[in-house]
Amino acid sequence: MLSTYTLTKKNPLTTKRYGIAIKKSCGATLLEMMISLFVMGVGMLGVLGMQTQAMRFNHQAYSYSQAVFLAQDILESMRANRAVAPIYQIAMGNNAGVAKACEGVNANCNAQQMRDWDIQHWRNNISQRLPGGQSSIELTGDTYSINIEFDVVKINEEEPNATTDSKRQTYTLNSGI
Repeated sequence: MLSTYTLTKKNPLTTKRYGIAIKKSCGATLLEMMISLFVMGVGMLGVLGMQTQAMRFNHQAYSYSQAVFLAQDILESMRANRAVAPIYQIAMGNNAGVAKACEGVNANCNAQQMRDWDIQHWRNNISQRLPGGQSSIELTGDTYSINIEFDVVKINEEEPNATTDSKRQTYTLNSGI
């Protein structure tokens, strides 16, 4: 935007006045540009930090969702195989064991084999979907406690290529059959 200022001065040689139009330029100097780029860069670093936190929280929410889904999955398997539900109890660990494949129409599995296959399939899913995933099933009275432990991975912020630190989380589902 250009502004026009009119100055009136006396000519020293004559007594006549005359007007001089001076145009003031409104622009940014190099210093102003550098300061504005610096401020914008600091703002972008803030946005980048928020994006990193959002990704971390998103991953944590995904892990918790998987733990809830997997606990419900084994609970439904136990409900489907009610006759041997009390022997679904297993200690904390991630050993899936070996079981006969009991999927499909022609599986011909008894209740014990079905329980073994359910546990193997469930623990394999836990180890694949949750970092450091372990599980246990306990029976107290008429209530089953399904516990799933996993690592919530926290990226080391000091070095981009550093190893990750982890914090152990536990999800517990208490339910009756």
